[in-house]
Amino acid sequence: MQKWGFLNLRGTADEEGSIDLAEDQLLIGRTSKCKIRYADTTVSSVHAKLSFARETGEVWLEDCSVNGTWLGARRIGKGKVVRLHDGDIFSLLRSDSGSTPPQYSYSIELLAGSGSAAPRPAPNDEEDVFSQSLPPRAYSAGGGTPRQPAAAAATAAGAAAASPSAAGDYYSTPEEVAAAVAAAVDAAERAAQERMVLAVQTAVADANRHSERVRQQAVEAAAESATARSTALHAAALSEARRAGEAGKAEAVAAAEEASRRASSAAVEEAASLAREAAAAEQEPRRNPFPR
Repeated sequence: MQKWGFLNLRGTADEEGSIDLAEDQLLIGRTSKCKIRYADTTVSSVHAKLSFARETGEVWLEDCSVNGTWLGARRIGKGKVVRLHDGDIFSLLRSDSGSTPPQYSYSIELLAGSGSAAPRPAPNDEEDVFSQSLPPRAYSAGGGTPRQPAAAAATAAGAAAASPSAAGDYYSTPEEVAAAVAAAVDAAERAAQERMVLAVQTAVADANRHSERVRQQAVEAAAESATARSTALHAAALSEARRAGEAGKAEAVAAAEEASRRASSAAVEEAASLAREAAAAEQEPRRNPFPR
């Protein structure tokens, strides 16, 4: 894909550098689909969108945020689109007073050959640089109804039907005005549909992440409950084993004492019997072992 320009990083929160511009669309925001991503929660999921029209070589910037995108010192406004020229500077989250340098700021550098490669002409006091919005169109502070440049109109609707009027800069017939209005409405509807689809996709992704967190929390709670129950059962089993061991020890001691008592009684009985026998033998008359 042919490169058409560079985006130079100028914000206080960005490292100095530049990004090659080759794709027809570049998103800036927090979601994974954005080429320039930030973790700052004040930056919208999709904060701003750069678009390059290869047919006309024009570059357009759309403010998709609530907290604001600025072109120079002017806030664009959510849902509005402005045309960029070589050297233009735009930024995110800038204060309206401009008292502090913007954290996220960029200057655009366009390669020769693109329709916006020339620097932006200085506007007159009466001219609003933000008049270039939505479909590409010529603009002049001198009055009249803006229309698309001849090259773009010829590409979109055919050279014959979109040939310039005699005035050269303005639509001169109600049909041309109606066609321009219809094109603007169609572009606005498409942009609104894209934003709605993006919002739905973001909501679904957030819901899925929330469901996954809830499921993970339930699994962790179940594991903790099972661990606690296992620990309690193990403690109860150890306690029962200790009680059984103590009971068995007591029975063994009692049996030993009983055996000792019986052995002692038998020994005493045997000693008494021997004593009786010895006494009886002492009482018998002694016989002369040598009779006459």
